[in-house]
Parts: sequence; C-alpha cells; structure tokens
Amino acid sequence: NIELINELPNDLVRINGTSYEDILKGNFRSGKENMTLLVRPDNKPFIKITEKGGKVFLFGFEGDVERKFEEMKGNIK
Repeated sequence: NIELINELPNDLVRINGTSYEDILKGNFRSGKENMTLLVRPDNKPFIKITEKGGKVFLFGFEGDVERKFEEMKGNIK
C-alpha cells in the first residue's frame, strides 16, 4: 500500500538512527507500528509505503513529491 501523508505521527520514538531537527533517518516507533524513516520533517508531503507483512517506510523528497508518488504508485500495483 502506498499513500501520501501531510503530517508525521506525533508520537514518533527513535529506536536507532539519526534524529535531528532537520532530518529523521533510521528506525522509529509510532504506537505499535515500527517504521523506517528517511525524511526532512519540513519537506511535506511524505510518501508512506506499507508492505504486506506490515513493515512501514516513510520517505521525504525534495521537488515534486506528488509526481514521484504517482510514479511509485504505478510501479507498486
């Protein structure tokens, strides 16, 4: 499943990786959901990919995120 989201979860907790004001990179937990992040929190929206097994990835891109989302959505079908 792939979706475009405008906000990061409020309850993110870093498990390992980097957590600076301008970049989140690594493994995080939000509630009961574990996720891998590679985002700049100020570059919205974000692309969220959830694998069939429940693994979650959040990506942030500079530039035309909506176009990248549509490209990725077409490849995941």
